[in-house]
Amino acid sequence: MASHDTPPPPSAAAEAGTPALAPATSSHQVVIVGGGITGLALALMLQQLNVDYVLLEAYATVTPQQGASIGLHANGLRILDQLGLLPAIEAVAVLTTTSTWRDSNRGGRRIMARDAGSLMRARHGYGNYFMSRHELLCVLEAAVRDKDRLLVNTRVCRVEDSDEAGSVARVHTTDGRVFEAQMVVGADGVRSFVRAEMWRHAEEREKKAAAEQQPPSPATEKPSKKTKPPTAVRQPPAPWSIPASDKGPVPCEHACLFGTARPKPGISPGDLIAACGTRSTAGLMGAANGDVFFFWFWTLPHAAGQQNTCPVTEIPRITPAEEAHELERCRDTIVTDAGLTMGEVLGDVYDIGATALPHFVLDRWSSGGRVVVLGDAAHKFNPLVGQGGNSCIESCAALVNLLQKHVLPQSPALSEKPAMSSSSPAAWSRESLTAVFAALEAERVPRVRDMVDKCQEAMHRVAWDSWKPKVLQRYIAPLLPLSVLADFYTVLITPGLRLRGSRFEDPTALEHSVPWDDEKVEKKKTKKDKSGGVKEKTGAVKVASTPLAAVAAA
Repeated sequence: MASHDTPPPPSAAAEAGTPALAPATSSHQVVIVGGGITGLALALMLQQLNVDYVLLEAYATVTPQQGASIGLHANGLRILDQLGLLPAIEAVAVLTTTSTWRDSNRGGRRIMARDAGSLMRARHGYGNYFMSRHELLCVLEAAVRDKDRLLVNTRVCRVEDSDEAGSVARVHTTDGRVFEAQMVVGADGVRSFVRAEMWRHAEEREKKAAAEQQPPSPATEKPSKKTKPPTAVRQPPAPWSIPASDKGPVPCEHACLFGTARPKPGISPGDLIAACGTRSTAGLMGAANGDVFFFWFWTLPHAAGQQNTCPVTEIPRITPAEEAHELERCRDTIVTDAGLTMGEVLGDVYDIGATALPHFVLDRWSSGGRVVVLGDAAHKFNPLVGQGGNSCIESCAALVNLLQKHVLPQSPALSEKPAMSSSSPAAWSRESLTAVFAALEAERVPRVRDMVDKCQEAMHRVAWDSWKPKVLQRYIAPLLPLSVLADFYTVLITPGLRLRGSRFEDPTALEHSVPWDDEKVEKKKTKKDKSGGVKEKTGAVKVASTPLAAVAAA
């Protein structure tokens, strides 16, 4: 990377092909803190726009062998398709086929089995894919053209975000480097350091504003008794203020064991199995190579009639004793017709982990400066339905669309490939970024909150906390048509967005029977403009006859 100073001549190591150490300071348009799905997806979108970015990852690789599976639904696949990643995903992922539901309280008795995969593909143009998180990260990383922009073993220790005119944000790392940026994106997960720094900036701005609004010293002259005290004027929230609800306790009702096991008889690639029980459920998915992704969800202890919560900054960690207890509790759960148990699955694993499952959506993703948080740092899902990663991808696309609208027209032509860490990247005004972040929150918070709520409700329906979800799952769901069960997923998918602008290709999805919400809007606009000479699009999608109502599908 280049620094502000004249770079020294290349060393012998550099001439021999060994990467040189980064300079003390470098400047970029965007600094992404954190790899993962959010960070890498955003990097690929910025790459497509030739925006100068750098990604800082604290660990030794951006493709760690961590986590179990990830589900990719049509709303996420549509965007990844625009990035040209669909063939690579299809090469390693598996399409879901049969979903089988079992009753753990009745010896694993089968409740129902449905093939929803074909229906979802017909409705949305994309099926539901499952793959390991590692495989998806490898697909994303492989698509990054300039790997020098991915800096591993780079841990952030401070973020500066000054309000002074013409200033930039600065990201400091533990090894002494400084990365200047027009915009800093915190893609560093549920325990986000960037989010904490953003809140610190907001508190500093609040203190400064309070000091500036101090009333003048009282006059020495005694006021008249007839003088009325001034009426307090309630000020609207400042653009940098963080709502108390964002920092308050968040729901944390469940936890899960997760991992990958070796192939087992009775679980084929594409199979989905859910064994529901009292305050717990087992989930298994057959991977493309025959391995088995597994989950064991359970309800965390809580007082009767109260919701279990935790501070968003103090999410509990599952102790070894708790993990051992749940391993023992799930051991006899039957997951196939032949009597395969969870104990047999868990007795032959590649890896296993455990985590608490908070769920939340922050109202503020920025604090009025140049810093914004995305992904799990801003919205955390229960993973049961598999929409967490897809929503991270959506949020990245929303940010990029807004940057194109409010900021990038100020920059040089997009056809110009940016220099790596140039000393003077195109300036993005603070006012433009404020507009971007405000629009991002307005667009994403309502949608993500609705999705998080629906996914958590699905968790309640399969981890039976009362008689109602048990009756619904045992007796009502098997009587419902497949189309009605699939509506639960469709209402989560169709509001999904896509990348805008000439730099992004249209999605290549097959014909789909249920229109996306943005297609409905475009169709109305096209009809409205037709009289003015605008040609109406052909090949319009068909509207599904099934009412789109969220029904207990999970």
